[in-house]
Amino acid sequence: SRTQTFGARSPGSERDLSWPEDSRVADISADGNALLLAVVSEREPGETAVYLRSMDGALPIRLGAGTPQELSRDGRWALAVRGSKIVALPTAVGEERAFETGLASLAEAHWMPDGLHVLFVATRESGGSSASIVSLAGGEVRPVTTAFDLRAAYTSQSRQLSPVSPDGRLVAAAMKRRVEAGELRQGDAEERGGAGR
Repeated sequence: SRTQTFGARSPGSERDLSWPEDSRVADISADGNALLLAVVSEREPGETAVYLRSMDGALPIRLGAGTPQELSRDGRWALAVRGSKIVALPTAVGEERAFETGLASLAEAHWMPDGLHVLFVATRESGGSSASIVSLAGGEVRPVTTAFDLRAAYTSQSRQLSPVSPDGRLVAAAMKRRVEAGELRQGDAEERGGAGR
């Protein structure tokens, strides 16, 4: 069945922002002017595409392949997961930035408040999930939680984590049988902040 997306910038201005066969909203820009869409269609055989669509109804812009996660706070980057990679796709001019995690199952990714690092959750081979922080500029992956059990996602677009708190210390997770807020262990002050929105 086709999923439709509607939006309105003011009362009475609602419009259909769906594109093309099946599109779902992953995020909305901080200024409320654009939607980040996950699109599945015959034009994207076997994969999900990332699109940016203005609330004014202009044709959407294809940013690249992957499962969209979030827009950066300045709106210049769209975060996506593509297989074992975390990808930052430019919303205007520029080249994509990708980080290979080497992990088979990435559940979700979120910008950290500094806009330079990303918090992501992956399933461990030994079972359970763990959260880590990485810079898209390169460097080591830093684990910031112990293992935990996320509730299974209902669909590929289901969210299991909240955005990271503005101070970069907390994130809420949908755990099995409960929702829990956990503190991110980010090391000393120079290491903190991370990656973000």
